[in-house]
Amino acid sequence: MNVGILAFTAKHFMGPALPAHHPSKAAPSKVRPFLFSSPMSELLEPQVLHASTTFDPAGKTIRHVVNHIERALRQSEIEPEWVDAANLVGDPNEDYFGLVDTRDWPDGGAPRRRLALSVARGHSEGWMIQIDFIQFIEVGEAGHWKSQPVVRIKTLSRTHAWAVAAVVSRMLDID
Repeated sequence: MNVGILAFTAKHFMGPALPAHHPSKAAPSKVRPFLFSSPMSELLEPQVLHASTTFDPAGKTIRHVVNHIERALRQSEIEPEWVDAANLVGDPNEDYFGLVDTRDWPDGGAPRRRLALSVARGHSEGWMIQIDFIQFIEVGEAGHWKSQPVVRIKTLSRTHAWAVAAVVSRMLDID
């Protein structure tokens, strides 16, 4: 996740790469190196990322967590297009549509259960940040992994999506 932020931030701090024949390349005294004097995660994350504090979703419904995420992003001034539970219609088929928003937030800290956050290009436009609940289902002596969407967040640009993903990841302690 920080790789996307690194590419964005390094470009803005250092500017575009200079051609070999550029005058400032000939005069090293004018070129100042970009030094990393603090931990990479602190240096590369925009100020809004520090506004996100860890939020404990234990005992809260998915709807409550979604509302908290939306409010926190709006207050951080990186508000996405929308934030919603993955199962928008409350369909009881959670295997297909995702967890219903009236359910308790899934415990991703137990063995063989985790939350995963991903960033992908949207179907028609923009970018989607999705939180999935992944768990191992035992069947006899074997089993299988099951993934169910929990939350979806839409942004219009890749850079915005990675910034939102970083804030949400820190907020829910997914990273």
